[in-house]
Amino acid sequence: MAKSKAPTESPESIVSRVLEAIANTPEGELKLLGKDDPAPLLVSKTGPNKEVYDLFVAESLLEIRIEDKKEYAKLTSKGLNKVAAKLTPEILGPATTNVVCRLPLSDRVEFLNAIVRQNPSVSAELDVLLNETIAAEAMEQEARLAAKAKLVAQEEATRKGLLEWDRLLEIRRTARIEALKKELALDGQTFEKTIADSVMPIEKSQEPHDSIAQETTAA
Repeated sequence: MAKSKAPTESPESIVSRVLEAIANTPEGELKLLGKDDPAPLLVSKTGPNKEVYDLFVAESLLEIRIEDKKEYAKLTSKGLNKVAAKLTPEILGPATTNVVCRLPLSDRVEFLNAIVRQNPSVSAELDVLLNETIAAEAMEQEARLAAKAKLVAQEEATRKGLLEWDRLLEIRRTARIEALKKELALDGQTFEKTIADSVMPIEKSQEPHDSIAQETTAA
């Protein structure tokens, strides 16, 4: 009687197994591909494992680091979210900490909330992390407000500086005009007449019919 073949593990099952294995390590990183010990999670990223590797990439489940032709993988927030419901609080708590420290501060509370909604039993494990994140957000907001206030103060100082600059230039202009008036007065002239004389009179242009009239009169 022929032996029945062992059921083939689906790509989705392999993906979950790899994600859970990485979540279960204290460092939050395992070798995904490469020769030598320790054994990698995948034999290769071609052949039967190509679909598995493509899922990791397409769904952004892993953060991959390449070193000495070996690939090391950490979970992304999407990767941990995918298996969070299956993990115990003792595993999920440290795994969440490993992931959240690599996220931008603005994304951390949303990520923590998503993890707790999937696995409420981990909430006690993550209370401290949530409090630390909220405190860090408050500090960042204070720093942003302080920077904004500083910028506004600098802009106001610049505006006042320009007003003072224009005021000083106007004082200089007025002083120069007054000095010129006094100098002209000593020469028996007036400022207004000097200005008027400096403007050249504009002669009225002679229209064509005027020249014709002049020629007719001369004839």
